[in-house]
Amino acid sequence: MADCHDDHCCAPVAAVDDCCAPVASTDRYRRILWIALVVNAAMFALEIGAGIHAGSSALAADALDFLGDAAN
Repeated sequence: MADCHDDHCCAPVAAVDDCCAPVASTDRYRRILWIALVVNAAMFALEIGAGIHAGSSALAADALDFLGDAAN
């Protein structure tokens, strides 16, 4: 955090070397990531249900892809 002069006004950003992002920006990204997690988990549930109901292994496979995304 060589470029940060006020520890209370910025949070470290792991993706950028020794830089800081405003805390509000970090909170916004965290909220966006949580939304993406919820959407992926919901799509998994929806698609696995549809795959089982339709007997479609392609839908089940795509649902597992959503599960993998949500797990990350």
